[in-house]
Amino acid sequence: MSPLNEPHADAPTQVVAIDGPSGAGKSTIARQLAEQLGYRFLDTGAMYRAITWLFLERGVLSAEAADGAPAREALAEASLRLQGGRVLLNGEDVTQRLRTREVEAQVSAVAAMPSVRARMGELQRVVAQQGPVVAEGRDMCTVVFPRARWKVYLDAAPAERARRRCDEFQQRGRAVVEAQVLAEILERDRRDSTRADAPLRRAEDALYVDTTGLAADAVLDRAGALPRTRAAFDALKADVGANAAQLSTQADAMALIAKTSDEVKNALNALQGDVSVGFADRDARIGGVETQLSQLGT
Repeated sequence: MSPLNEPHADAPTQVVAIDGPSGAGKSTIARQLAEQLGYRFLDTGAMYRAITWLFLERGVLSAEAADGAPAREALAEASLRLQGGRVLLNGEDVTQRLRTREVEAQVSAVAAMPSVRARMGELQRVVAQQGPVVAEGRDMCTVVFPRARWKVYLDAAPAERARRRCDEFQQRGRAVVEAQVLAEILERDRRDSTRADAPLRRAEDALYVDTTGLAADAVLDRAGALPRTRAAFDALKADVGANAAQLSTQADAMALIAKTSDEVKNALNALQGDVSVGFADRDARIGGVETQLSQLGT
């Protein structure tokens, strides 16, 4: 296993990590969820696109140049800041240059470079160490923040993702052919999932949400349920700890904590069903969790 695939034991934990393929809605949901929770939004995709644009500008994206000194120097000298939805690269606002077709076509190749991934991972963890964040990308759950308290994997059918990307391009005044956009998405999926270092994959403990045909509000409601439920679980554990002295023995306290963990974990698993279930059914499931938490707390 490559060092970049090794989870970082010292990675921050107060993180909502969101992974998924291109066009699954990660940026939209992550940004809205960060605002809802009062966390910082860590747009890792913008960071990789900024480095891709820099490499294009410096002419260091050829097979010969990618591993050469000019590329390493450009990466070492790069200063990235995410500020108010803007991306500053070496002090210059490059936000409007990051969604061009040229950048989109090359960003997966740049993101596959071990030196780039290592540098970006360092910068991302530094940001998260400064306070809670919602981070979206392709290896947030598996490599960059393996100990994140909340993990979500957003997905969607390729045709749906292509349609969304075309809508984005058209809103920016760019004429695109949907079939060509679909082909580019499929190629990027192949690159992202087969690269040697930190390939795109769903973490085993991540909540899976298929966003095909869903409005952003419905996806946000589903993805946000996990942090809210976990917060309730933490509050319950704290209450058990505070009252442990009243239990007859330490063994009784540990047994109660274990029982609490198992029952709430089962309730959380029940929430991780098909995202297409109706809102009434979803609310009933969440209500069931709240009932269990109330009963366990008595």
